Order: sequence, then C-alpha cells, then structure tokens
Amino acid sequence: MQTLEMLFATSVGTTFRLSISNPIDPIDQQQVNQVMDLIVAKKVFDTGAGELVNKKSIRLVDHTVSEIPL
Repeated sequence: MQTLEMLFATSVGTTFRLSISNPIDPIDQQQVNQVMDLIVAKKVFDTGAGELVNKKSIRLVDHTVSEIPL
C-alpha cells in the first residue's frame, strides 16, 4: 500500500502532515503542488497547532507488511 504525504509548516514552527492512502499512480507533482498551494491559501485546516503557512515537502511512502509465523 502507498500513502501520499503532504507536509506543511505551521505558524508556530511545527509540521502538519496530510496523508492520503492509495493515491492515483503515477503522482502528478504539479497537481499536488497546486492542491497544497490552495490548502495554504484557503486555510482549509484548523490544526490546533497554528495556521498552515508554507509547503514543506511531498512524500510517497510504501508500506510493506510481512507476516511472521508464531
């Protein structure tokens, strides 16, 4: 399973992470950047840790689970 993580800087110096499971592949970097700009401009989220003030990074995380017998 893959997760798209969008990380934002907050007004109090912390990082806010927005995670989306199973994003469309391939990731459209330009579209993700535009969405992040819109999230910051429209103040979409109340984080409880300050306003989102800037984009920090975009990550695509792969999760692999391996069962281990008992």
